[in-house]
Amino acid sequence: MNLLVQAVTRAIAETFDLPGPILVLGPTPDVDLKRLFPLKELIHVDRAPGLGVDLVADVEDLPYVDGWVGTVLALGTFARTRQFWRGLAEVRRILRPDGALLATCPFHAPIRHQSGDRWRWTPEALDELLSAYPSRLLGAHGPLGSPENIWALAMRERRPAITPRQFERYQRLMTHYFRQRLSWGQHLACRLIGWLAGPQLCAPILERDRWWATCHGMANAAQIGSVRPEATFLEPVAAYPLERRQAA
Repeated sequence: MNLLVQAVTRAIAETFDLPGPILVLGPTPDVDLKRLFPLKELIHVDRAPGLGVDLVADVEDLPYVDGWVGTVLALGTFARTRQFWRGLAEVRRILRPDGALLATCPFHAPIRHQSGDRWRWTPEALDELLSAYPSRLLGAHGPLGSPENIWALAMRERRPAITPRQFERYQRLMTHYFRQRLSWGQHLACRLIGWLAGPQLCAPILERDRWWATCHGMANAAQIGSVRPEATFLEPVAAYPLERRQAA
């Protein structure tokens, strides 16, 4: 997921002038945020003390006044938040009316028990969770039927809506920064395994370079989608604990 998070964050940073201060919730997987946001104040909040952590606090109870933060970066944070709905409510509370939230979440990805991994969402479920934000960019990576990761950039009501030009620039940058090409040997091996055991077995590997994006509440357009392949939503599924997913 690290390469994807790097590409998403970099493409967002180079497309949108996100307001500061920028509150970073939880670990940042190999993303050099100081380089991406050189002129913005960065405040790193985590549940435990560590290198680069400015404040120890829980995302479910953030020690900030209402409407103070310009941007919140939650890179995989809500998948590890015990009561993610409270965390989302706290983020919206502390965001300024012209603020923005960037969230990335795993979906069809290994469970990391050591980090408190708890939740998974489909793209449409994440979009529904952020439906109070009038302008939203949504993306997913991997096979359409079972994406590995999803992400969203959500703008509050006084933030200018995402424009078609911004959306197009974001897509160009994602195409440039996110590349996970297979060698010819890996590709041949996956094709052979797929022929012997079925195509679904190797789909996450063969389609790991595939991603799609869509935008709601775009300026001068109701909504627009772009895809690698076509922009489309999966069937909506509410978030559920990982224990239930394992049992199923």
